[in-house]
Amino acid sequence: MPPFIITRGPVSPSLLTRTVSGVSIFNGGGDVAGQSVCSIGRAARLVELHVNTLRKYERLGLLEPVRTDGRRRLYSPADIARLRQIKYLVEERGANLAGVELLLRVTTRLLELRRLIAGSAAAEPAAGQLVGLVDELLAELGIKNPNLEEEDGGLRL
Repeated sequence: MPPFIITRGPVSPSLLTRTVSGVSIFNGGGDVAGQSVCSIGRAARLVELHVNTLRKYERLGLLEPVRTDGRRRLYSPADIARLRQIKYLVEERGANLAGVELLLRVTTRLLELRRLIAGSAAAEPAAGQLVGLVDELLAELGIKNPNLEEEDGGLRL
């Protein structure tokens, strides 16, 4: 089963498990404004963390999942990517949560810088080298493919 169920057009009633404040939740996944989402339990299973850990990260401002009118958390693919980066920084790089907050801001700025440099790479040969250097820094921060991060909406604070 894919981690997210993307719905486009009519949905079979057999897939519908419940509707929460106008947001349809399907087998742990759903669709809000054309973007697939999943519940906190499903998100926790995807990144192999406890739901209380996800709540703690939210309290600390490390991520902000969308909330329904009923205050249920809905995690997007960008939120899942961010959770994976947080987990990598804590478990693999040994960062504490204050350090993670700083590194997430650095990641966001590096992605912005990469986007700007990549836009001028065709005109400036040196820009391609800069993109490579930025990609190396992003890899050290747990971002393996910056192009995918940009397509998913990037990581945001």
